Amino acid sequence: MKTERSTGENLASVALKYLTPSFIAVVADNTGNNLAMFAVLLQHFATLFTLGCFVHVLDLLIEDIAKLPKLAEIGNDAHFVIAFIKRHGLLYEEFLLAQQKHGIRCALKLYPETRFGYLYLMLVCAYKNKHPMRMVADSAVFSIVLAALKKRGKESEKSVAEFRRFRELVDSSVFYKRLAGGRGVLEPFSMGLHYGEGDKVPLSHVYATFQTMYEFSQNLKDFEVITDFLEDEEPDEVTGLVRERWLGTQGGKVGLKADVHLLAFAIDPYVQAAMTTPETVTCDLMDGHVTGAARRALRHFSKDDAQKRAILEEQLGLWMAATPARKPDEAGEAAAQLAPAAATTNTTNAYTSKAVQSGNNAFSSLRHAAMETTWEKIRTAEDKRGVQAISPEDAPAAAMGSTLSRLKQCSSPVTFWLTMLQETPRGANGPELEAHRMFCRSMSDISAIVGHTCGVERAGKAYGLVMSSLRKSMDPVRAIKSVYVYANYPLLNFKHELGHGYDAFAAMMSNQADGHDGDGENGGVINHDGVTSPRLRRGRLITEDTRSSDESESDDGDEGGTGGDKPDPVAWSMPDKFTLGPEPSKLDSKLIGSYIYMRWKDYGWQLGKVYEQITRANPRLFKKFNYRVVWADNSKGPSSLRVENYAHGPDAALDSWVVLLRKEGAADE
Repeated sequence: MKTERSTGENLASVALKYLTPSFIAVVADNTGNNLAMFAVLLQHFATLFTLGCFVHVLDLLIEDIAKLPKLAEIGNDAHFVIAFIKRHGLLYEEFLLAQQKHGIRCALKLYPETRFGYLYLMLVCAYKNKHPMRMVADSAVFSIVLAALKKRGKESEKSVAEFRRFRELVDSSVFYKRLAGGRGVLEPFSMGLHYGEGDKVPLSHVYATFQTMYEFSQNLKDFEVITDFLEDEEPDEVTGLVRERWLGTQGGKVGLKADVHLLAFAIDPYVQAAMTTPETVTCDLMDGHVTGAARRALRHFSKDDAQKRAILEEQLGLWMAATPARKPDEAGEAAAQLAPAAATTNTTNAYTSKAVQSGNNAFSSLRHAAMETTWEKIRTAEDKRGVQAISPEDAPAAAMGSTLSRLKQCSSPVTFWLTMLQETPRGANGPELEAHRMFCRSMSDISAIVGHTCGVERAGKAYGLVMSSLRKSMDPVRAIKSVYVYANYPLLNFKHELGHGYDAFAAMMSNQADGHDGDGENGGVINHDGVTSPRLRRGRLITEDTRSSDESESDDGDEGGTGGDKPDPVAWSMPDKFTLGPEPSKLDSKLIGSYIYMRWKDYGWQLGKVYEQITRANPRLFKKFNYRVVWADNSKGPSSLRVENYAHGPDAALDSWVVLLRKEGAADE
């Protein structure tokens, strides 16, 4: 847009430079300026499908859910404890040491406030690191830092309150129970978001994914970890929020649902098979709302050509007539009564023959073959995963993962329609054959629509990083190549280790090698979406609705120094769980990583840790300072450690310092 405002008209003027009659869809987020752009574009291209970005809408849905009181509260608490540790350098090092002791490799994560799809990851990493965080609160460094802060009087009251809040949270079993509840609510929606943003996810999966989340929201009360967390009315609120983000509301939120979403679902036999089983082949989601929307989408697609519209509607009718439906004959019913497990073949042949008799032969045979292929792939994948135990905390994610794992076995519907294009309907004459081919080409185009703008945004961000202000004169061809390399080079190693799309997202949630979360429980999500995972109980279809407190003062050692206007310097005493180290023979790089104790002018003795030596490579600092130190009050910077100042005790002069060593075993306590 350069210097132009991103109004609807300006956006449309840019889009019109690239759009031609061969384009069939434009996807953007559901902001007001993009909706205004859609209105302008439809004036020029009446048959264009204008869609909201699936991933943007899901992120907004998760934001709506995250603002419920209980979820907002636990989100704030999780953000506080993680930010607290990462903000204090010495405490963060204590945390890393504790992680090593417990063998936990789940890093602490903080995510931007506008990326609610990642909020649950923050809850997960806080939950998995409960033991390391408790060890930080019980560590000698924590006690030393807190004691030093208390001596500073009013200027440190806010910091002291934060230390107390941190200790109260990480020592509370209720806090971790709430983390598990928040994770249980948010994780399935986040899984759906990250699955949907995959570049190979067909448009037909949008409705299936949203319906799965809607069913999950109806079943929230089935999960104890969630019912113990949410208030009684909040599960129903979640269900309403999912429905609103799909259907929209008259005076408020814009819904995602478009007729073409339902048309894409209606013409994809793979996703229909994923939502069914060989024993119950009738897809519950193929109701009157879906078929009606499919016909409306076709009429819009052929709005400028009445003859084309008539042909497509006729062909869609033949396709719908070829939908497999379980109508077993008498032999099949008798076999089912005698031996249900052995009656599968008979009933399958029965409903196949009915479909062949009632519809187009090419549609019927290939459609059934596509569904059989999907069922076999799902069955193979579930057999490979086998039986696995599921903890109560993982049960909600497993219920969602069960459906997503089935969707991942679906082939591309574009491939199906390109194959169908080569088929010749039985007894078809010239016009009928051409009508068949037109329908297959049109369905292939519609199935190829990408339902999100994630790829565009990734390219845009990469372009902004490559084309910085210093590279404005770069040749456009070279700039394009640089952007491509920048955006895709990290994927080589990433794909090699984790795979891509949803597989990569789920693999990051497990602890990769051993999957330990500190309790010996399996903390991975990807291991819990097999045949043994809880399946969502079928509920209402989404199409059925047309429309912080004061801080505690109970800490030990709270006496003295908290109410004065002037800091009360910390007097000399050996810090708990530390002992004096040997005086260094010379000041060199061997001091890096050492704890030191130094007497400051106003604050007395303060704990610090040397993390870098200043050399001649920093000429502006080299003459005055020789080390960089991170101090207990979280300040860090250059310091001057001199041999002549090495001293300790109550009579030591200002700027005196000594090396401290942990007592044996203190790091493990």
